[in-house]
Amino acid sequence: MLNYISKRLLALIPVIIISAIIAFFITNIMPGDPVRLMVGDFATEKQVAEMRTKLGLDRPIYERFGGWLGNVAKGDLGESLFLHEPVTKAIFDRLEPTLLLAVVGMFFGIVIGIPLGIIAAMKHRTIFDQLAISTSLIGMTIPSFFIAIILILVFGVNLQWFPVAGYEPYSKAGFGVIRFLVMPGFAIGLMQSALIARMTRSAMLDVLGQDYIRTARAKGLSEFKVILPHAFKNSLNPIVTVIGFSLATLLGGTWIIETVFNIPGVGALAIKAILNRDYPLIQGSLIFTVVIYLLVNLLVDISYSFINPYIKYK
Repeated sequence: MLNYISKRLLALIPVIIISAIIAFFITNIMPGDPVRLMVGDFATEKQVAEMRTKLGLDRPIYERFGGWLGNVAKGDLGESLFLHEPVTKAIFDRLEPTLLLAVVGMFFGIVIGIPLGIIAAMKHRTIFDQLAISTSLIGMTIPSFFIAIILILVFGVNLQWFPVAGYEPYSKAGFGVIRFLVMPGFAIGLMQSALIARMTRSAMLDVLGQDYIRTARAKGLSEFKVILPHAFKNSLNPIVTVIGFSLATLLGGTWIIETVFNIPGVGALAIKAILNRDYPLIQGSLIFTVVIYLLVNLLVDISYSFINPYIKYK
């Protein structure tokens, strides 16, 4: 297992390097001039030139790329043009709300998606199956920001159960921080629950048609014992895969939802970076998202051996 993990971690290095190269050149061909945004519309050409020289943006792109890539290799993602602080610090300072929001979103995704998928598989080709599939399709097609607006109007404005926007850190609010995350967490969790429900249904249908399931039923086992200890346990691998993909998506930054609910997370930070043409911060956010996806994918692969002890890694 340790040998496998070491090989996988080494294999991540070229992927991260390629992602960093793509991130650099994408941001540098974006329209707009960050220097103009910083100095304002009334700045003179001399002031603009001085600021461009100060930021090193007057150098050829290959020179800037070489210096930037060397710094990235040392773990230095540069300094934000507008926040005037290291990019790494800016991202990690805003990681808590994104992390907690991802956990709450996955909670809703799992508690809604897995039961829906199991019911749909158990009641295959019945009205319950059709209702479950229709519900999952609704969750996949309705934009999360539209769900967020409805939640804000109903539970925030009318019922006033939850704050409509904002966030208080855990160090200040304690477990009370959950009230800031319920609505945005449900908004993103509903979409993830649709994916999880469809995968659960598909995986369960594959397993329910196996001979050992028919044997378990023939022995007189209750439907509960047939479904959970036998069918559901043996269909976990694809379900865990889609849960891991969903978690990576949420950890990478729920950009729109964080903006709608004014949550100061990594996603909202990336949106501001794009609007301000903050090249180092955009590049850092993209690299952060890639690393999150790669690490979660690795954790999902490792989890297979705990779900199925017969799986061996080399």
